[in-house]
Amino acid sequence: MKRSVLNQPGWILLFFGLTLFFSGCKKENDEVSPAAVEGRWNITAYRINPALDLGPLGKIDNLVTFFNGLTGTTCFTDVTLTFKSGGTIETDNPQSCKDINEDAVEEQTGFDETSKWALDGTKLTVSSSSGEKEEYTVSMGSGTMQWVGRRDEDFEQDGTPTNYTVTIDFRRAK
Repeated sequence: MKRSVLNQPGWILLFFGLTLFFSGCKKENDEVSPAAVEGRWNITAYRINPALDLGPLGKIDNLVTFFNGLTGTTCFTDVTLTFKSGGTIETDNPQSCKDINEDAVEEQTGFDETSKWALDGTKLTVSSSSGEKEEYTVSMGSGTMQWVGRRDEDFEQDGTPTNYTVTIDFRRAK
């Protein structure tokens, strides 16, 4: 009876050896470059954990979806944030936001024309003119960016801040 070449122990060892070799070739890079962050981005999700319990409105865990539904527009996903070299952030005011108070848009997105950003490794810090700073861990994908941070916030406006995990998802703007 003829044995298949693939049943030989040497071929099996070679196959597993090559698999381990090529899986080891993956470049590990925990750094995110400022050039990768720079450019125009749209927020696609602003998730908070734990979710807000708004009673009859239910639990809200994605503020972008909630505010777009509340306003009946796509305003919050249409806003374009431009992260400029030098650490400044610009926001636009798209047509879908024209009927919404600009201060409300800035408050809900967390960015205004005085916001600044700085990157150190995977840590991105956003600061406002009032001196407030938020720190996030950044990860990049193909045309996507995700920030994850923790903050004490009184989203429920009950006078008691809660510690939230905040995850902001972006996609590169066209």
